[in-house]
Amino acid sequence: MLSQGTRPFDPVVDVLMTPRPITIKSSGPVATAATLMLTFGIRHLPVMGGAVVGVVAIADNIGCGS
Repeated sequence: MLSQGTRPFDPVVDVLMTPRPITIKSSGPVATAATLMLTFGIRHLPVMGGAVVGVVAIADNIGCGS
């Protein structure tokens, strides 16, 4: 959500980003990632391995057996 009076292309990333996002370690279970995403309504979960190494998206169908 943008601050009042802010135009969409004016802000820098730190104005738009989530300051302390929920993350998961790259060694974490897929079931934990799915639980975090469903519990907190997260559509994109940063994956950490010291730094961000990737992002798991709810659209990746995590937690759905095939």
